[in-house]
Amino acid sequence: MVNGTTELRRTIAALYPDARPENVLVTVGAAQANSMVAATLLHPGDEVVVVSPGYRQIRGLAHNTGCIVRELQLRRERDWRPDLDELDALVTPRTRMVSGSRPAALDGLRLRRAALFPSSHGESRRRK
Repeated sequence: MVNGTTELRRTIAALYPDARPENVLVTVGAAQANSMVAATLLHPGDEVVVVSPGYRQIRGLAHNTGCIVRELQLRRERDWRPDLDELDALVTPRTRMVSGSRPAALDGLRLRRAALFPSSHGESRRRK
């Protein structure tokens, strides 16, 4: 397994409070990282919500694992912004992962992180 040099892991760990180099996992790109996360977290029958259109790797990994994949559609008439009410309807107690990505080339629109997934939205979902 590739995990970067000790010096690289030390440098990354120094960016985060209380992190140590042995807590840092370096991957060869996002594909390896996504694959490891999916293999660790997902099990057959779990539900996964993915953004569409968007990066399709998590969708494929979840599907191949036997998960039920639901898609949160980004729509032109909403300026490609996610509908958080639709997200609420897609997330159930069996949802194990919500994978969000934003295809930046659709219209050049840049969204702030808070506009995509406001923290209050996530907090209210966790309390239910």
